Amino acid sequence: MRLLRTSRFWAACLGGWMLLALVETATTHFDALRAGRPSQPAWVLFDRALADLIWFGVAALVFVTMDRAMARNVRGSVIALRSALLGIALAPIYMLWGPTWYAFVHGDGWSSVPRSIGRVAVATVLWDLFLYSMLTLSASIVLMTRRSRGQERAGVELRARLAHAELELLRAQLEPHFLFNALNTIAGLIRVARPDLATTALAKLSELLRYVVEASRQERVPLAWELEFVANYLELQQMRFGPRLQFAIHESAAGRSCDVPPLLLQPLIENAVVHGVARTSDPVTIDIHVATVAGELRVAVGNTRDRSAGPDRDSTGVGLTNTRQRLERMYGEDFAFDAGPDGPDHYRVTISLPHRVAYA
Repeated sequence: MRLLRTSRFWAACLGGWMLLALVETATTHFDALRAGRPSQPAWVLFDRALADLIWFGVAALVFVTMDRAMARNVRGSVIALRSALLGIALAPIYMLWGPTWYAFVHGDGWSSVPRSIGRVAVATVLWDLFLYSMLTLSASIVLMTRRSRGQERAGVELRARLAHAELELLRAQLEPHFLFNALNTIAGLIRVARPDLATTALAKLSELLRYVVEASRQERVPLAWELEFVANYLELQQMRFGPRLQFAIHESAAGRSCDVPPLLLQPLIENAVVHGVARTSDPVTIDIHVATVAGELRVAVGNTRDRSAGPDRDSTGVGLTNTRQRLERMYGEDFAFDAGPDGPDHYRVTISLPHRVAYA
């Protein structure tokens, strides 16, 4: 919201000028008492309030002029020149108003205006010049500070939107892989004339897709949902690989209640299937361990492997790379990701995240 469009700002400005009028009235009143002169505080207050009300109008012109110039990205030197020209334009009006008011209150009306101009204008010109300079300086500081904060806020919002867009892109890159492998499984069942298993697999795929659609709309989901999803996915893959694929999930109640990014485990499981099961004819066991350790949620996905099937994979595959990048966008440096061999015949990916209870 633009600062000058808020009623609170203008109320604060008006209150400040009226407070100045009260201070000036009190100063004039006590000066008169010390000098032994008669004092009329009510009249002085009216006089000062009227004068400061005019200054409030001047302040409004200065703020509005400078705000519009800054909104159009006008250079600072041009803004300063405009402020000076505005002051020059307003000076004759103010210098005539003050002496005229003084002549009618303390003099003989129009006939004493010329004398009042010399007396009042000379006495107040330095103060008025100082006041106008302070006014333009204050307006510059207030508006530039407000503008800087607005730009900073806009930058933060833009970075957040970009990070969200990157997360969505990374997530979108994962889903086609999952769908492609699931359809491959169903196609394989159809080729070997197992319509009963193909029907069951289609039902499993329907459940998986329903979860993908629902989870993709949320920033975080309970880990229990993720574990159920990967269990269904691995059961679907078992229809493809048969007894060659075994899996086990070791979980804790505290770990299940933590919240995690949606589809966090899917690329890790798929990584284990593609690089573990699909590369060998030997049985492969995929194990998932969930635990909470020292205020952290620790999730490990491992699989046995046949070392003769090919060289060790590294942690630069699309699935693992995207997972690491998603965690960096969401947690900054407050996470750990480790992927690599865990002994001669085992591979493990371990993720450590802050322990956050879902829907706490």
